[in-house]
Amino acid sequence: YNILYLAFYKNDKINLSLEYNIKTEYINNNDKINKIKFNKYDLVILGSGMEGKLPTASKLHKSIPDLYNKLLKDSNIKILGICYGMQLLSHYYYNHDVVKLNNRNKLIMNINLDQRYSIVKNIPNMKVQFNHKYYCPYITSGIISSIKFNNVVIPSMIKYTNNHYGVQFHFLNKYDLGKIIKNIIIS
Repeated sequence: YNILYLAFYKNDKINLSLEYNIKTEYINNNDKINKIKFNKYDLVILGSGMEGKLPTASKLHKSIPDLYNKLLKDSNIKILGICYGMQLLSHYYYNHDVVKLNNRNKLIMNINLDQRYSIVKNIPNMKVQFNHKYYCPYITSGIISSIKFNNVVIPSMIKYTNNHYGVQFHFLNKYDLGKIIKNIIIS
């Protein structure tokens, strides 16, 4: 598969097996976005962000507006948003700011996955790591998984459209990530 990983800080990398052809692009301005031919990729992964280096995902469109205008508006491009990337997708689809948690969620948890969604076919659950202080409480549909953290329900895996998905966590197992990627690409 031909995959593009959009990193929002220079040291952001995705840990995948060598069977994937992954190109990483560090994105910090519109000039980079305008040079990328997104439709030549089987999947675009929106990176996980980094504390203190970026505006909240709700504000990123102000500094990189073509991320919305060129990438997210194209419903034919398959996208997986991871952590910050999911928050970015949520802002795009719901037009609400992310909400700050009282305490940062830094847990390793086993999550259950709604088997009605094809991207988690034959993956009933997985062990993942959360590391975020913002979440998207306004998501109302396409919820594949959610968790409860300090009495707050947090959507943790979302289907926005047939081609756009988001996860509020980081994958602990490359095998799980690989299955999700393959399921998105072949769906």
